Amino acid sequence: MTRLYWISAMVGVGVAAFALAVALGHETVTTGANPVWQNGGFVAHTQQIELTILPVTPPRGIVDDDVLEPNFAVQPGVPVTLHITNYTTTVHTFTVPELGVNVAIEPGATGKPLTTAFTFTPNKRGVFAWHCVHCPGHMTGVVYAIVGQTGARAVA
Repeated sequence: MTRLYWISAMVGVGVAAFALAVALGHETVTTGANPVWQNGGFVAHTQQIELTILPVTPPRGIVDDDVLEPNFAVQPGVPVTLHITNYTTTVHTFTVPELGVNVAIEPGATGKPLTTAFTFTPNKRGVFAWHCVHCPGHMTGVVYAIVGQTGARAVA
């Protein structure tokens, strides 16, 4: 009876982790041909993520820029192209020290957003915090690189 309980608990944890990865990965889009089943999992060809930076004026009256839906999931070992549209007139960064990513996000002009696109490949599994070096206290998010093999290659 105890063994059955532990097996059930392990299956439950696995299902919950998978559901979390799917829910958090709602912004992850694969392009090209459909992903293929390889080595017990789906392998993405490329990953496209879109983030949006908006100016926000909180009650204290100071403009604080913020990112809509700043958390996203990706497959480790597969290139990720990030498109960040900046609706503010401030330079920001997308910085993930543990993945070696530090990219300047160009400012838009009033009424004219500007999109900065760049590609990086998460080279390991994990949960990695990202932030803007100019506003680290409130412009933050999480990159979930938890599903897939770290040695996975992009499939053409």
